[in-house]
Amino acid sequence: MKHVTVEDLESLVWLFTSKREFCRKRAGEEFDKGNFDASNQFMARADAHYTAIDCLQSLIRKEKETP
Repeated sequence: MKHVTVEDLESLVWLFTSKREFCRKRAGEEFDKGNFDASNQFMARADAHYTAIDCLQSLIRKEKETP
């Protein structure tokens, strides 16, 4: 199994940030069309990406604090 580095985690943060922004943008587009169910689903995905980002950032902080 490959050892995961801080750089790997930071890459995932970037990826999830990009996906979160896409979902937020798409949620707004669906909302503007009146498709509220789809908008809510995209916002839920954006929230899930935010949670993943927060967890990854916590891991990165802990890893950087560990000598």
